[in-house]
Amino acid sequence: MNQLFQKLLCGGSAFALVSVAPILGALAQTTPANGQSGAAEIETVTVTGTQIRGITPVGQNLITEGTADILAIAPSDTQEILAAMPSLMSFNAVGQGQSGSSATQPCIHSLGCSGTNSTLVLFDGHRLVTSGVNHSEPDPGFLPINMIERVEVLPDGASATYGSDAVAGVVNLITRTRFSGIQLDANSSFAAGKSDWELGALAGKEWNDGSVVMAFTAQNQGELLDTARPYTNPNHLAQGIIVSTPQGTHIPAENFNSFNCSPASIQPTGSSVIYTSATSGVSLANNAANSPCSQWYDGALVPHTVRYNSMIKVTEDFGPSWTLTGDIIFSSRRDSQETSPGTLTAVAFKTGAQANPFYQNPVGYTGTATSETIRWDSGELLPPGTSNNGSDTAHGDFNLEYRAGDADGTPFGDFVFDLLGVAGHDVSFADQYGVLNPSVATLALNGTTNTSGSLTTPIPNTNILYSQLPLTAATALDVWNPASANLTSATVRAALNDQGKILPNAVGGRGTAVSGMQQSRLTASGTVWTLPAGPVKIALGTEYVRYQLTENTLSENGSGPSNVGTTDQFWDFSRDVYSFDGELDIPLISPEMGVPLAQKVTFDVSGRYDHYSDFGSTANPKFALDWMVNSDLKLRGDMSTSFVAPPIDVIGDQFGASEIASYGATTNNINIPVALFPAVTQFGIAGCTAASVSCNISSLQGVSASTGNHNGGPAHGRGWTAGADYSPSFLPGLAVSATYWRAENLGASQSPTIGYAINSAGEAHLLTFYPQAGGATPAQVAQFTQGILATSALPTTIQYIFYSPDSPFVSLKEEGIDSTVQYAFVIDDAWGKFNVGESSSILTKGQEALVGSAWYHILNTSGLNNNNSTIGTQVRGNFGWDYQAFSGTLFVDYTGPYRYMGTNSDNPVLTCTAALGCPANSIGNPIGGGDNVAAAVTLDLHLSYDIPNGLIGDDLFSITVRDLLDSKPPYVNTATPIDRNANPLGRYITLGVTAKL
Repeated sequence: MNQLFQKLLCGGSAFALVSVAPILGALAQTTPANGQSGAAEIETVTVTGTQIRGITPVGQNLITEGTADILAIAPSDTQEILAAMPSLMSFNAVGQGQSGSSATQPCIHSLGCSGTNSTLVLFDGHRLVTSGVNHSEPDPGFLPINMIERVEVLPDGASATYGSDAVAGVVNLITRTRFSGIQLDANSSFAAGKSDWELGALAGKEWNDGSVVMAFTAQNQGELLDTARPYTNPNHLAQGIIVSTPQGTHIPAENFNSFNCSPASIQPTGSSVIYTSATSGVSLANNAANSPCSQWYDGALVPHTVRYNSMIKVTEDFGPSWTLTGDIIFSSRRDSQETSPGTLTAVAFKTGAQANPFYQNPVGYTGTATSETIRWDSGELLPPGTSNNGSDTAHGDFNLEYRAGDADGTPFGDFVFDLLGVAGHDVSFADQYGVLNPSVATLALNGTTNTSGSLTTPIPNTNILYSQLPLTAATALDVWNPASANLTSATVRAALNDQGKILPNAVGGRGTAVSGMQQSRLTASGTVWTLPAGPVKIALGTEYVRYQLTENTLSENGSGPSNVGTTDQFWDFSRDVYSFDGELDIPLISPEMGVPLAQKVTFDVSGRYDHYSDFGSTANPKFALDWMVNSDLKLRGDMSTSFVAPPIDVIGDQFGASEIASYGATTNNINIPVALFPAVTQFGIAGCTAASVSCNISSLQGVSASTGNHNGGPAHGRGWTAGADYSPSFLPGLAVSATYWRAENLGASQSPTIGYAINSAGEAHLLTFYPQAGGATPAQVAQFTQGILATSALPTTIQYIFYSPDSPFVSLKEEGIDSTVQYAFVIDDAWGKFNVGESSSILTKGQEALVGSAWYHILNTSGLNNNNSTIGTQVRGNFGWDYQAFSGTLFVDYTGPYRYMGTNSDNPVLTCTAALGCPANSIGNPIGGGDNVAAAVTLDLHLSYDIPNGLIGDDLFSITVRDLLDSKPPYVNTATPIDRNANPLGRYITLGVTAKL
């Protein structure tokens, strides 16, 4: 045994593992979970935050959502479990479907929730394959919900143990290891405007030397249309909304509609006003408040989601020393939701070679223009479109454990060796069907693929001039008449939304991503020597991980019908990671030593070295201390560094997949500060002068360009925690825990939004205005777009360009307090058992800095950029009663008030200016303003009744009501007036039955 351990220390085993790692497949470590045993058994296995067997993580605050907690939530998917944990700052999150085209991710303390999420998601202590077509990330929803035994959240830097992504901490999904019998589950859920159902089956068998557990779940979660929640209509003026703030002020709501209407609104060339239709004499100034139309009737707040998950876990002991555990998981998810078929803003001609036979001037127009700009919504002429995304995931792992001797505490006598292997494969896609093909529409409107109607401007990135002239009644598009009298031919109508008809391959995606991961790891842990205070334990590990990502995009290229007008692009990325880690657990004081106020003291030090093939190496240590004052009180603390590797596709190719590198036309209904962008006053925008604080640019046409970054590197984290756990012996049943933490996430990789540019002098260079006649020149456009793919036709006149390279743009600093108080008690046996408590996460400090700018405060704000929302307070209270077969729990969720500081806040965001004496790197940084958003309080109720000998077997009936009072989300002045921190479902009722045979 000693010789084997010495070889490990010398690195022989580590070298051997790294050498064979690339050929290892279908592998994994299964952390033994609670199963049906008590808490004491959990203590004997590896838990989140340490690689040493048989100890709990030293100095750290490990938050656990156990089996009873999960039953009280009655979740239909993993996201609903995570949304009930305050430290994840995701109260009221729907969790259904994806976030855009990426897997929905938990985000501890809101510390960096963008493409480089700083929260690591694990399954049974090891990594899982990534999912999604845009910055692929692990999907926590791929596990059958009935296999999840508990969720452990470690809100602390953990790269010293786990490597990349653990800056804010770790979310570890622990699955069952043992189950005997058959369990059937069925849930039916409904809210106003949607209904869901979920079915599950769990079966297991134990024998002397092993066990097998199999699980299957099927979920069908209904779509929630925009129109099911009338308050989400983007024209808040029409709803008469006036918002009263806690300070007594009134925020007048805005109109987030547009001028894209059906029939089209019309702006004759040379006119400054827009007519609401060809048959109307009403003209409106071109500003956001007058916008009469929207695509609200063709949208959805929540997609329709169908998901099937299955898993099998097998454990077998081979004698007293060997145990083999293996998992196989398959998951399939499909999301779809209704969308607007699309809009078109382009020039139409009355006379000349490009004359449209259906052309009409507005009846109220008395000028002589022979051309006009139409703003058209195709939603009346075409059926709604469909947005789809989904994934198919396969995962396999095994863990071979060798126990070298008895756990008697003697040096090297209790060593355990684990050989872990994991292999995962995911195919994800995102597409749109039935959406307007802009090239077909402009060809039928003005005979070219240019919205300006230019006969000399080539298709972007080509020297091709594409036209379809002359226009006839059979080939032209009619945007002037309503659908009932529209003259567009059936042939043109069919071609208008053919963009999705040629999407290739089996998964049917406009964008597809195939992710692969193979991991192999060898770990040894056990006692190396004994001190007076007890055994010194060590863990040493070496690991190899290979990642692959293949991306394929099919994009409309501006040349007409999709059968000839698409560009197919393909990228292939890979990454190899070699890692070495170690941990040493040293007891300094034991109870037998009789030290006053120090019953037990333990010091733990760990560290990890990671080498990435695409950007280099990083090393991260962690130091932790447990101080057991007495049997009632434990003090703890730690300090660490950590990191997040940049996305593989961002660093792999500067001109990578279309989700990263592309450009196209854009409009933005946002307010631009005149101090930072004085050129905005030269466009003739109504009410926009040099004396204005800000100007709305919704009437301007722009181009947005984004790229990857060859030279990107990791985000770096550092932090510390200090906490206490108190369970007084004089009051059995009471447990109190509190942790003060501080964390930094420095240089996170992210594509900046236009909100960055308008709120920071350091990023103002990303947004450039071109007020000169004709707008940006071809050379000026090429400066930002050379070598990347155009995804849409460009505007007639490009009045601004926003450049968005995915780079380490943002840094965050946060501090806060996580606490839990739980008290279980019995008044009288005849009354059953009661429990009451709370779990909370409160931020006390939040700061942000963009590249080139100074730090500024963001605590209790949302909307400054798309990186995170630092809402300061989330509290979940509970009151439960168990009486014989009945169990009931009432939950109170509280999300504190905050300020919405987005680009459309009615109360303008106040920023640093030179006149205020701000230094150059603070010019444009926010210092105040924004709209006050009220706190949100919701009640959840869970009731269950257990019938040991029911109709089927041991039957459990339950009813769960989320948002019991059907609370309306606090108003936020956005197009859909609910921030991402709110939930549009309202009262959501779940009826469930579980039968164990």
